Amino acid sequence: MRYLIVISFILISHLSAGQLLDPYQEWFEMESFFYQEELSESKIKVLRFEISNKQDDKIFYDKGEFLEYKFDKKGLLVEVSKRVAMANGFDTSNVKFFYDQKGRLIKKIDQQGPFHFEFYFIHLDDQLSYRELKIRPQTSKGDTLYDRIHEVSFEKGKEVELIKNRVGKAFLKKETSYLENGRLADRKLTYLFNNKQIKSNYFHEDQRLVGKQYQKAFGEKRNKIWKFKYERNELEMVEVFNKGLLHEKIAFTYKNGLPSAIILRNIQDKYVRIYKCNYDFW
Repeated sequence: MRYLIVISFILISHLSAGQLLDPYQEWFEMESFFYQEELSESKIKVLRFEISNKQDDKIFYDKGEFLEYKFDKKGLLVEVSKRVAMANGFDTSNVKFFYDQKGRLIKKIDQQGPFHFEFYFIHLDDQLSYRELKIRPQTSKGDTLYDRIHEVSFEKGKEVELIKNRVGKAFLKKETSYLENGRLADRKLTYLFNNKQIKSNYFHEDQRLVGKQYQKAFGEKRNKIWKFKYERNELEMVEVFNKGLLHEKIAFTYKNGLPSAIILRNIQDKYVRIYKCNYDFW
């Protein structure tokens, strides 16, 4: 969730005019990974990724998979739909988002196949902290799965978010630090019951994000590095390294200043995936 103060930093951190995808976020998730201001300025109403795949030594095949994102005129994500091919048909998912007049998320409806959940976000007086409820609405009275408080503070270039359970005990801490120019410097997620951490660091040159690193030293250990390359003002290539080995290459093609296709080459698993971009405009 984005807050009023954090939005100002994100706007400052905009890579360049015309950059649609936010490289600080995870792409192709069931939430927005786009620059809101660019969606609004480009008057994008719908962005649909049609997905095709190719294993090495085989031809491309299109099984009808897609990701579709719908936005309001302010560039806020209002709905995302996903269809993935399975052995005996398709698996479909749909998430809807609802906002207040200030653009703050207040409700999310999440339908993943047979599973249906609703999330409610109740914003507290300081405009940063909020209460989050997760409900299973299929039951007659509605089954509350969790009730959490997110306490958010901001000082000295750092945002700190403490997540507490319904009895007020903090179990998760999120820290986001910014450089003096407002660009994102690092993120740290700490599980307070065992003090284990997940860290992300961000690297910039000439006012652009050129690299980020994700480190997780427990459970399924990970050490991933992304390197971003640009041609003029457009993101041209991303190289993804996993445990020191080149894992993926992601390339972009453009038309009229917007991505027309995103080509992902997975080197270790030996396949190519193409996300063809189709737009509807207001």
